[in-house]
Amino acid sequence: MEDRNHLFFKCSFSSRIWKYIMGLCLASSVPDNWDLLLEWGIKNLKGRSFRATLCKIAWWATVYHLWQQRNARLHAGEMKLEENIIKAIRRDVRAKMEAVKAPASILHQTLCNNWNILLCTF
Repeated sequence: MEDRNHLFFKCSFSSRIWKYIMGLCLASSVPDNWDLLLEWGIKNLKGRSFRATLCKIAWWATVYHLWQQRNARLHAGEMKLEENIIKAIRRDVRAKMEAVKAPASILHQTLCNNWNILLCTF
């Protein structure tokens, strides 16, 4: 039965994508249900820091692309590869984050390297 937790976390396809994306965000643990993801976000993504902004955008992009995949599969019988969904998420995050300026730091440089973002420093 399809529900929010199955669609975004319990399905092995979605789970692998979340683990990959959370790894790019340098998250040490990956929530395995919607409520835990919200708790994690509230605890770890406060404010407007470079990392918080990047993780929020990655979160939104992941939800969006997983939902798009669900609809394409359900309504058109189309199945995208995990790699293609991850590539689309990375593209969207990079497009949003390349205009964001951040102080130079090892954390910011690591995140930018993970996402292939040119870091604009101040």
